[in-house]
This record gives sequence, structure tokens and C-alpha cells, in this order.
Amino acid sequence: MRNSNFKQLSAVLKRNIAFTLAFAVLVWVLSWYVRTATVAFPDFDGALNLNVSQAVLNGEGYGSFYETFAIFPIQTQTNGPLVLPAAASIALLGQQPLAYSVVNLGYVLALALVLFALARRLELPGWAGLLIALLALQVPGMRDFAMFGYGEVAAVCWALLAIYVLLGQLDQPDVRWVAWGGFLLGLSFLTKTVSLIWFPSIVAIFVGLILRERSWRLAVKSGVALGLGIILAALLWEAYRFYNVGGSDGYLRWWETQWLEISKQAGVEPGYEDTPSLWTKILLHTRTLAMFLSVSVAQMLGVLFVALLAAFWVVLRTPLSLRKRYFLLVVASIAALYLLWWIAITPTIMMWLRRIMLGLLFLQLALILLAIDGLLQRSPAVKLSGGLLLLTALGISASGQLLWQRPDRSANLPEDQVFFRAVADLPLGALTFGSGWWQNPVTALVSGRKMQNEEAWTKDRFLQEGKHGYWVFDRYATTLDEHVRNRFAWRCDCEPVYAGAGGQVFRIRELYDTPEASRSAMIRLRAESPMLADGFAPDTQSGLRLAGSRSQIQLDTDVLPAQLLINYHLPLPPTTAAAANRSISLQVKADGCDAPAMTLIPGNANVMVSMRCTAPVRSFRLDLYENAGPLDSTAPVAWLIREVQVHPSSIDSG
Repeated sequence: MRNSNFKQLSAVLKRNIAFTLAFAVLVWVLSWYVRTATVAFPDFDGALNLNVSQAVLNGEGYGSFYETFAIFPIQTQTNGPLVLPAAASIALLGQQPLAYSVVNLGYVLALALVLFALARRLELPGWAGLLIALLALQVPGMRDFAMFGYGEVAAVCWALLAIYVLLGQLDQPDVRWVAWGGFLLGLSFLTKTVSLIWFPSIVAIFVGLILRERSWRLAVKSGVALGLGIILAALLWEAYRFYNVGGSDGYLRWWETQWLEISKQAGVEPGYEDTPSLWTKILLHTRTLAMFLSVSVAQMLGVLFVALLAAFWVVLRTPLSLRKRYFLLVVASIAALYLLWWIAITPTIMMWLRRIMLGLLFLQLALILLAIDGLLQRSPAVKLSGGLLLLTALGISASGQLLWQRPDRSANLPEDQVFFRAVADLPLGALTFGSGWWQNPVTALVSGRKMQNEEAWTKDRFLQEGKHGYWVFDRYATTLDEHVRNRFAWRCDCEPVYAGAGGQVFRIRELYDTPEASRSAMIRLRAESPMLADGFAPDTQSGLRLAGSRSQIQLDTDVLPAQLLINYHLPLPPTTAAAANRSISLQVKADGCDAPAMTLIPGNANVMVSMRCTAPVRSFRLDLYENAGPLDSTAPVAWLIREVQVHPSSIDSG
């Protein structure tokens, strides 16, 4: 008797320790999300969504402005269940990072809660529910796309909540609850159109199991109830859209354009750059997936093969309840569909981690369910299989873990705020421009400026408008798009007025319609330019050119410079403490007109150097200094140059 009581006490103690440990680690991971919500502005695509929230808040309608105001903009693929609450959070909290992130943070917390609730509904122990939530929040991509205005986590929250409701209806379906599950599933589609990928699995498997385990009448009733719930959610939103786009003609045109864009992004219609050969595409996408998981292709495929064998053994040797069978079939089939779509169908130009992140989440859910079931069995072979599955699930989260690899998004905050303030403080009524896709959505959101598209403007239109004009480049345009920077070199006679880590701002004196008509005197030196001479590495690296602590620019003509604008990358010190004790300065020197030393911001940034030369010069020397002392020529300090712009002091506009 004592031995039995001791075993029971020991088992309870182990469960409590496991629960407490899992809870503590989960809180630690969640703390990163909470802090990040308070220090990071949205990303580019997230800001596209949140500009709609701002327009709703301003009473302008459900749309966003870029050159013109677009109702239900096509480029915004995240909708009401995230956008509308975000409008309320901006109204309550104002223009600060938390205002833009609190809704995302709410969905992250909701994801953890829903996964815990699902585990309990599947009759798994509490510690297992915490473990499932813990690993889910560290799936590769989560720390990049769960926050920052993106809608993926919001969409999957509604889908998992629908699964939770439907799990409770497998034993004795109540059509009212089944319809409610359909409504929640419909909300996932309203959040992200890509949610269509999980509809067949959630609906068909539920109806199929009711048909197999209960009766065809209940299966029909359940299917109808599910469909009605989905339709109700869709109708409410489509009625709102119908009203906003101005009736049937506008509504049909919108859906025609939207469906074409969805099809192109999904890869079922041509329109985006893709790999021409299917097998070449599969190999390329498979290698990329392995890179996302920080393993080799051989390692990934080997682990997958072992995991499939272990999963088969657990399923074969473990009695699975109806609820567990439904959940396993749903998440496994969704994961398979995601992997098939991402590897073989999605356009290569869009093989982003963000688009496979939820596929990895569903794969992980399938692995963890079987792992825990296997570990709870008596058979050593089944326990071993469960352990292998758990190791596989842990491996999926390894490259996205937040236990000690915790990216600090606050590093960009001060410079971003200065940049947004610089744009907001431009003259009242001034025109602010982006270029093509690079529409500065984060800048527009935070500064309140309406962005124009310079591609829609001619020289005459700009002159007739009679307003100050400023061309704005955010951190994305300055680092990601060579085309727009080439275009800028001839498109305008522009004067830099701001440069920092957040971006660049130029005052437009004049626009030119063609390269042949351009009278821009700016000299733009790309990373591969031979004018980047002594002290520069011979070759470029991903559009960057390594430069030592002493380097020289040698122009092919004399110029009287007013400013040099340098777009660079300065490697960050390995630790925050090192960053606090380290200061790198740049001094630009030319014949008779040395510029004052300027402190460089680590990371990707821009520096604007004012020159006061009294005579034309042909060369500039770039000297780096650390902590106000000259760097030794052998010191391991270097930076990478992406672009140098030389802006002359005047232009003959004759």
C-alpha cells in the first residue's frame, strides 16, 4: 500500500514539475513577444494592412492611399478580423509601436491558449498542452511574422478554434455548434485568403467521420450546418465589401481582379517569376526549405523518413480516440497540402518562409500529438517512437527558438522614430513620393503622410502642381531594390535633406521624364563601380563592397561636392555590451575640404556628409575611427558599401 501511494505521489510530483517547468519556459518565450510589441514598428507588408486600419479610423473607408485612394486594396491580403481591431488599438494608443502590435500580440496569446485548450479536449495532460503551445510559438518564421502587422497567426487562430468546436461535436453533433464552428472557419478565410487551403481537410474529414461513426443523416445535417456557418461569415463581410465598392459593377470587377491575383500568387496562373522546369523547381524549393530549418537536404529527408516510420508505428500500436483521429487527420493533411503547394506549385519568386510557416506549424502539431501519445504508452518500442517524434518536433523549432536566440527589434526604434519625424516635419502641403511598389507604407502609417507614386507623375504635372516635392526611400527601398535606385539617378534633380538608418529623404527640384532628357548632376557609384578604388575589395557580396578602415573614391571627372550620401552596412558588435562601449566614426577627406567626423550607426544605414570645398575635387578618402582614435591599418574593422551618391553644389538649370 505504501509502495502504491509512493508511486502515485511520485507521478503527481513529476506531472507538477513538468507543468511548472513548461509554464515557466512558455512565459519566457511569450515575454519576447510582449517586449517586441512595445519596441518595433510594423514591417512593410504588415504596414500595408495597418494603413487600411488607419483609413478606417480616419473615416476614409476600408482602403488605403498610394497615389489614389483604393477601396479594399488588392495588395492587402489580410482583412477584417485583424484590420478592424487594429483601427481600435490605434485610436486608443496613438502612433506608437504597441498601438500597431497589440492586436498581433493578442492573437499570439490566443494561439497559445487555443492550443492548450485543444490539448485538453484531446485528453492530453496539462504539461503537454503547454509544450504544444511552446513549440508552436517557435516554429521557423514565427518570430518574424507572428507580429508586425501580419495576418497568418490571426488566421490560424480562427481555424484552430473552429477545430476545437468541431472536436466537441464528433460524439453527438449539435447543428448549432457545428454551424458556429463553420462561422469560425469562415472568419479564418476573412482574415487571410490563403486559409482556403485548410477548408477541405477540416470540413471533409469532419463530415466523413460523422458518416462513418454515426449516420448519413447526421453527416448531411452537419455538412449543411458547417456550410451555412461559413456562408454566414462570408455574407456579412461581402455585404460590407459590396457597400464600400459601390454596387454590383464595382463588386464584380473587384472580385475578378482579386481572384486573378490570388491565382497568380498561388501559382495556378502565370504572372510571377517562376522556375521553368518542375523538377528543378522542386529541388530548389526543397533546398530552400532545408535552409529555413538550418539543416541539409539529406538530413531533412532522413529525419522525415524516420519520423514517418515512427508515426506509423505509434498509430499502429496506440488506440486513438475519435477526437484524436480527427485532429491528426486534419493537421497531417493540411501539412501535406502546404508542403505540396509550397514545394511544387508556389512561384519561386514567392518561396518565402512566411508562406510555409503555417505548414510547418501543422506538421509540428501532428508530430507532437503522436509523440505525446507514444511517450505515454507502456511499450518500450512505442515510447522510443514517441521520443523520436518529439525530437523531430523539437528540431523543427530549433532554428526559430526564442530561449536564447532573442532578436532585439528595439535596435532600430530610435533611428526609425527620427526618420518618421523627419518625414512628418516636411513642409505642410508638400508632396511625398514613393516609387512603384516601394510606397513607404510604414513611413506613411507613422508620419501620417499621403504617398504619391512618382511613376504616375510627369515633369509638367509636377511643375503645374506648384508644391514642394520630396522623394522618400525607407529602409526597404534603400537596401532591396536596385532598379528604383537606378531610376532615381536620372529621374530627378534632387538634394538630400535627411539620411539615417531609417531611410533617406530628398527634395525634388525637378523631375525628368526620360533618361535622355535628364539633367541630373548626381554621380551614383554602385558597389561594383571601379571608382571605388584603393581599400575596397575587388568583388561585391550580395550588392555590397567590403571596404577597409582606409579607402578611397576616385572619380573620373572633377566635381564641386555639396554632399556625399553613403549607403552602407556596418557589422553589429556581437553583444549589446560591446555595442555600448564601441563607437565608429567616419571622416571624409578631400583636397582642402575635410568634413567633420560623423558617428556611424551599426547595421544597414545611411550617412550624409556635407562638404565645403572651394574648388572642384576628383577623389575622396574615407577614414574610419574607433572611439575617437585612429584605427590601426591592421585592425579587423571594416564596413560594406552599397552605394555612394555625390551631389554637386549646384546644377546649371539654364
